[in-house]
Amino acid sequence: TGRYQDVIRLADTTFSTMGEKTVEETYFWRGLAREMTGDLAGARDDLEMAVSLNKNYTQAIEALERLGG
Repeated sequence: TGRYQDVIRLADTTFSTMGEKTVEETYFWRGLAREMTGDLAGARDDLEMAVSLNKNYTQAIEALERLGG
């Protein structure tokens, strides 16, 4: 629906309240939202983190490859 900033804010809030940043799906969704806002470096960072937390996260791997990461 184009609410990319809302996704980014929700992910940031999730990370700030969790303490540990170990939820790969949160990195994945924030990465996609960052990509859509033009923050390609931030998107790659988030997708790399998602893959580092779950080496079998196919969607994150494919998104990272699409971004050249």
